[in-house]
Amino acid sequence: MEIIDTGVEMNEKQLLLLGNPLYSTKTKGTGLGLMVNYRIIETLGDNSR
Repeated sequence: MEIIDTGVEMNEKQLLLLGNPLYSTKTKGTGLGLMVNYRIIETLGDNSR
């Protein structure tokens, strides 16, 4: 997996809130995208072996 950052810089407080439900820095964001991705990764665990 490769993650590429093309967005604007985030401050420390914003970074700590990433993945929380309904948190978004976008004006049209729902704040659910990263939360869902975090949950999927947590559920799958490390099954890459």
